[in-house]
Amino acid sequence: NDAVGYSGVALFNDTATIAAAVIMNGVNTFNGNHTAGLRVYSIGSVTLNNITANNTLSASGAAVIVDNDMGGSTAFVTVNGVNTFTANSNSGLSISSMGVVNLTKITADDNNVTGLMVVTTGSVNLTCGYFTNNTVYGWQITIPTPAMATLKGVVSVGNGTSDTFFPGTGVLKQSIACPLP
Repeated sequence: NDAVGYSGVALFNDTATIAAAVIMNGVNTFNGNHTAGLRVYSIGSVTLNNITANNTLSASGAAVIVDNDMGGSTAFVTVNGVNTFTANSNSGLSISSMGVVNLTKITADDNNVTGLMVVTTGSVNLTCGYFTNNTVYGWQITIPTPAMATLKGVVSVGNGTSDTFFPGTGVLKQSIACPLP
């Protein structure tokens, strides 16, 4: 979207009286937007598949923003398939939730802030992630005790500072090998 001040796609389901799921299937591409390529605000679960959001120009927000922590919702967020967030003026993927967050095959490289940022009161499962050359963090996860963050096959190198799992928060469990093809 070349119009200044606009997102590629904005989905608002956060004022509904009944929680409904937001599901994006297929291949979804949001490149070169002036603000976020994709914004999802929901009180229900969010499932995204095969998301590409590159070269977003906004310095004030991530290329993809998912926020389903409204109204006390504990619905999950899932990002499946092959997902790429590269060369954005701010962060690649930002998730705010009160439910479990499941992420698969996330590549977030060369972003001007952070590749992946997750804030949730639920657990986080990240399987097969690649985070390189982000100006600040490759990934940043904030969860409370006793929630757990499980990272399987996550590579994070060349970022401005070390990746962050905030002290005093839940438990971090990491394994080196990516179990997926």
